[in-house]
Amino acid sequence: MAAIQNYGKDPAFPPAAGANKQGITIRDYFAATALIGLTTAYAGEIEGRSRELADQAYALADAMVKARE
Repeated sequence: MAAIQNYGKDPAFPPAAGANKQGITIRDYFAATALIGLTTAYAGEIEGRSRELADQAYALADAMVKARE
């Protein structure tokens, strides 16, 4: 497997050689996993906060991407 050059755009789970689908980016994967923690932390208080939680998840993902550089 080739080394990841751009964590915000390169796929988290690269397809098999020759496939032309990109898949999910590492940034998106990090945001998704961060969102699990955020929704758990806010438990019953997520109603109407979708955008706020998504923004927080991507802020955490960006920090994780930066930490890997």
